[in-house]
Amino acid sequence: MPTMRHPTLARITAALAAALALAPCSVALAGPKQDRAAVAKLEELYAPIGKLAGAERVNRACADAAKLQAALTFSDEHAPDGASVGDDSWGARARAVEGSIGSLVDDCKAPDHKRKLINSVESADDVVAALDGEMRALLDAAKHRALPAALITLRKTYQTTKLGKGFCAQAKKLAKQVGAVAAPPPGVDGPTWTKAYAAVKTGIDGLTCTKTAEPDEAVGSALNDLRDQLDALVLLVPPS
Repeated sequence: MPTMRHPTLARITAALAAALALAPCSVALAGPKQDRAAVAKLEELYAPIGKLAGAERVNRACADAAKLQAALTFSDEHAPDGASVGDDSWGARARAVEGSIGSLVDDCKAPDHKRKLINSVESADDVVAALDGEMRALLDAAKHRALPAALITLRKTYQTTKLGKGFCAQAKKLAKQVGAVAAPPPGVDGPTWTKAYAAVKTGIDGLTCTKTAEPDEAVGSALNDLRDQLDALVLLVPPS
């Protein structure tokens, strides 16, 4: 006897399949190498928009909003091959771009490019202004940089520094290694590097263990801050 399918369930299944096929997917299945190509495609699409200003930039962004959204096929969890930042920093940048592009698509469909939210009115002008900075931050983070050996070592030590057993030893190791990156690499503005380095050193000094251990939340927050401080230092190195 042939199996009977419930007509309503069949329609729902078909609708879900169609929606998934059409929806842009920000989590790439291909991998970091293919993600790099996807980021390059997004950069190509955004380049003409970024060269404009004022109403011209907003109008061009609205015209290309759907294309930008469709280009979000790279992972927002894992950095592409050769990226200057790690997965956490990449994810924050990628999700910021995804969110702004999603808002842009909706705002551009609204009358006068303005959409009423719960307690405010969002305009495409404001979204485009935010998106420009977010896009530049994302694309800059995707670029490869030839980092000094001492900075590579410091980052590797940081990446293996976790809360729990061994944390104090890792914190001491970071404190021992940080001095080796005090001098700016070739091509980097000295005062700018010195300021960023000071933030990194202060962050590492703040990880020093004491007999009275701080709550995990405080140490975890300090580690997150240190990640951002290290990224700021890394991004001062010119792309290669």
